[in-house]
Amino acid sequence: MEGPRIGFIVPDNPAIQPTHKILYGRTVTLEPLSTAHSDDLFSCLGGSENLRIWDYMADGPFASKKEFNSFISQKAESEDPLFFSIVDRTSNGNRDSGRVTGFLSLPRIDVKNRVVEIGFVTFSRELQRTTPATETMYLLLKWVFEELNFRRCEWKCSDLNEPSKRAAERLGFVLRVCSDSI
Repeated sequence: MEGPRIGFIVPDNPAIQPTHKILYGRTVTLEPLSTAHSDDLFSCLGGSENLRIWDYMADGPFASKKEFNSFISQKAESEDPLFFSIVDRTSNGNRDSGRVTGFLSLPRIDVKNRVVEIGFVTFSRELQRTTPATETMYLLLKWVFEELNFRRCEWKCSDLNEPSKRAAERLGFVLRVCSDSI
């Protein structure tokens, strides 16, 4: 007689604590967030024309470059969340360099339970809904699952943030909980 079927056996490989690393893709490079990226980031995320980008974020918008630089400096030093700049190598036609057009992070890193979150996803208008945006998520997820041995990656957003919900669904995330307190 067989016992109850409870699902697939999950390998017990321990997760590895993420640290800053450069992740190379075809159209983007993810680099550790740095104050050297502040000018590019402020040009595409700052100013009154970009206020809506910050609607559902805990920080921002930023009225001045000085205030923004301070924010970037603080986030660049963080280890949890671990922040990355997105260097879009299609933005200037030069695949060897590129322009920083957004940032994101791995917050709530839980190595023991092999769970991590993708958060602080802040894409400029020129990065949103593009191949480099999709590749950004692919590179981060591939690294989290294949190299760092995490078994769960979470994406949280406000239930009112329709663009974020659509992006998560398009990338294969499955809705588990709705909360209006995020």
